[in-house]
Amino acid sequence: MILKTITKSGVALFFSGWAFFYSLSIAINVPTFHLDGAFQTASGLFRLDAGQFPGKDFFPYLGVGPLLSLYPAFKVLGSDLSASVFSAQFMTLLLGWLSVSIIWHLIFHPKFLISSLAAGAVFLVVPIAFTSYFEVFLHHSFSFAIHPGNSLRPIRAAAPYLLAITYYLFILNIKSAQLKSALSGVASGVILLWSNDFAIPSAGLFAILIICSFLIKKEFNFKNASTYIFMCIFSWALLLGLITNGHSLALLNYNFLDVAKDQWWYFGPYSESKRIFEPQQIFKIISRENIFPLIVLD
Repeated sequence: MILKTITKSGVALFFSGWAFFYSLSIAINVPTFHLDGAFQTASGLFRLDAGQFPGKDFFPYLGVGPLLSLYPAFKVLGSDLSASVFSAQFMTLLLGWLSVSIIWHLIFHPKFLISSLAAGAVFLVVPIAFTSYFEVFLHHSFSFAIHPGNSLRPIRAAAPYLLAITYYLFILNIKSAQLKSALSGVASGVILLWSNDFAIPSAGLFAILIICSFLIKKEFNFKNASTYIFMCIFSWALLLGLITNGHSLALLNYNFLDVAKDQWWYFGPYSESKRIFEPQQIFKIISRENIFPLIVLD
C-alpha cells in the first residue's frame, strides 16, 4: 500500500515537473507579430503588474478569473512576454490535469485522491507526448485541452471542474447543512468572477446541484436557502469590489453591455438553426463533444 502511494505520488510530481519544463520550452517561442491571444493575455498581466485594477484602469477581455490565475506564474518567471506565454501554457496543463483527475475520481471513486491525480497525469501526458515528440495527429478535443489558444479557452472552461473539485472533495463532507450552504454560496460567488462565458452557466448549474442535494437529504429549508443566496451575493460583490478597487459597475457594464455591441459571439443563439422555440430544442445548444462530460457530472 505504501509503495503504491509513493509510486502514485511520484507520477503526480513527475507530471508537475514535466508541465513546468514543457511550458518553459513553449515560452522560448516569444511572438514577434500581433496575435490576439499573445497580446491580450500579456496586456492584462502587464497592467496587473503595474498596480492597475480591472474595471478602474483597464478592461480584461478574458475575465478577471483566468487573468488572476496566470499572474503568480507570470510574476515568478520575470513579468515579461515570455513569462506570459509560460503562465498561459502552464496553467492550461495544470487545470487540464485537475479536470481529467476529477472526472476519473467521479467515475471510479478511488479511496485516495492521489490515485485520481496519478491517473489524470497519465491520461493527459500521453496525448501531449505523442503529438509533441512523435508528430502524431491529435484529435482537436485533446488539442483544445492542452494548448491555451488565442483566448485561453481551456482555462476559462475549467470553471465547472473547479466547482466539482471544491464540492465533491470538501463541501460534500461537511455535516452541518448551514455551513455547507454558506461555503457553497461562497464557491458560487467566486466562480461568478471567472469569465463571462463560463461563469454564469457554471454557477447556475452548481446552484441546481445544491438544491437537488438538499432536497434528497431533506435539508432544504428557508434558512439554508437564504444562507446560500446571501453568501453567494456577498462574496461575489465583495471580491468584485476588491478586485476592481470599487469600480464594479464599470466592469459589469463592459462585460454585459459595451462588449456585446462588437463581439456578438458572447451571446447566443448564434444562428437561426440554433434558436430555441420549444423545450425539446434545448439540445441544439449542447455540443456533441460535451455530452459525455455532462453525463459523468450528472
